[in-house]
Amino acid sequence: MAASPLRLRTFSQPTLVDFAVVESGVQKQLTEGRTRGVAFARYVLSAVFNIPDSEIGDHLVDGASDRGIDIIFIDHSNRRINLCTCKCVAAFDKSARNFPGKEVDKILSLIDDVILKNEGVLVEANGFLAAKIREIWEVFESGDTYKVCVHLFSNQLPLADAERQRLLDRFARYGIDVREHGLYELAHGVVRALKPSFRKKVIPVKNSTYEVTENGHRGWHTRAHLADFVSFLAVATTGEFDERLLTHNVRYFLGLDNSVNKEIRDTLTKGNADDFWLLNNGLTIVCDKMFCVGPGNHSMTLENPRIVNGGQTASVIHDVDNNPLLPLTGGSIAIKIIETSDEQLIERIAVASNTQSRIFGRDLRAFDVLQEKIAHCLSSLGYFYRRKRGERPPNESLVLIDMARVGQLMLAFVAGEPVKSKTDSQEIFGDLYAASFDPSAVTPELVVAAHECHS
Repeated sequence: MAASPLRLRTFSQPTLVDFAVVESGVQKQLTEGRTRGVAFARYVLSAVFNIPDSEIGDHLVDGASDRGIDIIFIDHSNRRINLCTCKCVAAFDKSARNFPGKEVDKILSLIDDVILKNEGVLVEANGFLAAKIREIWEVFESGDTYKVCVHLFSNQLPLADAERQRLLDRFARYGIDVREHGLYELAHGVVRALKPSFRKKVIPVKNSTYEVTENGHRGWHTRAHLADFVSFLAVATTGEFDERLLTHNVRYFLGLDNSVNKEIRDTLTKGNADDFWLLNNGLTIVCDKMFCVGPGNHSMTLENPRIVNGGQTASVIHDVDNNPLLPLTGGSIAIKIIETSDEQLIERIAVASNTQSRIFGRDLRAFDVLQEKIAHCLSSLGYFYRRKRGERPPNESLVLIDMARVGQLMLAFVAGEPVKSKTDSQEIFGDLYAASFDPSAVTPELVVAAHECHS
């Protein structure tokens, strides 16, 4: 039976997996003698503001007489004063509540005192908060322009509309930004933060590049000599293939024994390299930003590039170039570059450009946000969640759990379809995906329990 077309879905409501993603971070900070509130604030500083553990204490003002503010992070590099209030519930069923509206009055009162320089606030505040307020006043008096931003962090829903509007109306007069980071936003932010940040250069063949603007997105079609392109594929310090490029590719390298990869290799090594552009579909690369001096053969610098189609081709090119007996001396490769950081669009591009019959549904679901969250949570429990065929654990201490097997187990236990989990397993990542990976029911702990019972 032919596999059904893949349908993408997104979630705007927080799920059990979202809660688990955030909770795993809180637990890492929850040491003896430290409250959940402090652990959550430390988690925020680490995960959101990227503060090293040794410096987190410098930005905490939580405690008695904190006036509703738990974190003050004065970011001199970006000229931004961040004032944060944090609320952390202990159970998922409580995460469906809105951020407590009673905190709004506390925040408004403190901000008024800080902006209007009410000296009395120093007497009412605890020592850590008072010191930070003095530092803020020093910044204001220095003449430097800093943006003030108030953040509301929680593992719950955001503020109710009326309370949010109260904040916005009051802070509008001061030009203060208000940013809410509820459970859904925090969980997604953590997953995004785990992805690598780096730059790579593509050296195009002269006069082969042209720009396309479509529906508000920029893209480029170009061509690169194979001999030049290998530097893009390799880690500069070791020469090994740069796995960061495949974080959004549906599969890891499946090896040269794979029939398609063998054809690619034969083209490169048996005197047909000059025909490579004619015979190969090339690569599709997405990146957050593209920087280029101008048209022509100037190098194109890509920020956070990811190969969403052509990962096998890229791996074969790198493998062939590493063989001193088979140097890449000719040929070129077609490259389509799309500038976007829109994760939903990236997923659509990856699915649309990977529709060959040899691509399985589990490959296309490998970088679904839900699967990334499950992988993140399982890693904190000592497991490696293999989402892509050919993917290997980073170290031998992690216990391997395969996503395809998990899909079968969840379809049987969560959806109550043990027969379909065996007879319709090809649909687990197609029409049965929503039932197999129900975000309101699937938890990392359930995955581990099912795996342990049936391994």
